[in-house]
Amino acid sequence: MQENVRMKRIDKEIEREVSTIINNKVEDPNIKGSIVTIHEVKTSPDLLQCTISISAIGKETKKLVDSLNKIKGFIKSELAKSIKLRSLPDLKFVEDTSYEYNIKMAKLFDDIKRK
Repeated sequence: MQENVRMKRIDKEIEREVSTIINNKVEDPNIKGSIVTIHEVKTSPDLLQCTISISAIGKETKKLVDSLNKIKGFIKSELAKSIKLRSLPDLKFVEDTSYEYNIKMAKLFDDIKRK
């Protein structure tokens, strides 16, 4: 239980700091000017891997994810300045597909209702 609370706290802290870094410190033209939303942060219990699920307004999300993965070293170094952990996890950005999934499920339920 205590470990689970700790992981949630770490995930929230990473989410807050990465959001600040992306919106205020990244100068990459492929990212700058986009509204980036972090939907979920999942850090492995051993703190080796951190998956960050994002969506964006203003740019194609897939291209934005590729750009973020290219500069993840910069983001991790900026993160190290604000988060005090023995070692920071490797960051991996992925496209959030929950919105599309929810639309697909809503259509399926509508089809079932009609039958």
